[in-house]
Amino acid sequence: MGRIKLETITDLARRGYNAKIPCLGCGHASHWNTVELAMELQRRRKSLKIDAVEPHMRCRACGKRGAMIQPVEMFSQMRRNARNLSSQSADRGFAANIGNFERVC
Repeated sequence: MGRIKLETITDLARRGYNAKIPCLGCGHASHWNTVELAMELQRRRKSLKIDAVEPHMRCRACGKRGAMIQPVEMFSQMRRNARNLSSQSADRGFAANIGNFERVC
């Protein structure tokens, strides 16, 4: 049995993963819907390769650029969301600054 290569945001979306994005500076993490992230990157004509996106991510907590994109199963995230429904509507504190693109997640 071989390994699955997840090299792009669309690879994550196709396999049914969302993205957990921890900051390399302070460790603050947020969760993203990979389908929405891929659509926004395509709209901005930016690369969908994970290695190209990671350096442009900016943490809302500390302001440092650079993050690591990790796959997270959607089921476990839905369970987490069900517990935190009221806090989900608030600012989750992580942004991506890719060109003029800035999105709070």
